[in-house]
Amino acid sequence: MTEKPKMNRTIVCEELNYVWDEHQLVELDRLWREGYTINQIAKLFLRKREEIAIALIDRLSDNEKSLLFGSRWGVQPRHRSMALCYD
Repeated sequence: MTEKPKMNRTIVCEELNYVWDEHQLVELDRLWREGYTINQIAKLFLRKREEIAIALIDRLSDNEKSLLFGSRWGVQPRHRSMALCYD
């Protein structure tokens, strides 16, 4: 295999912390189910909102992701009328 020429590369979200303890994820799930906003959860965990959002997305099923992102996720949602994100 030949080595590809080096390109200008960027590590996305390099400043974010993706490490979570299991008890934190249980608490994250509870807070989300209870209706806390991403901003409120971020303040409770002393984390960036992006870290909360990425953790929540990671915990969604494929169907839930397709409801959130629509057909761009590549999987048709089972129930189109359900909304995961609302104000």
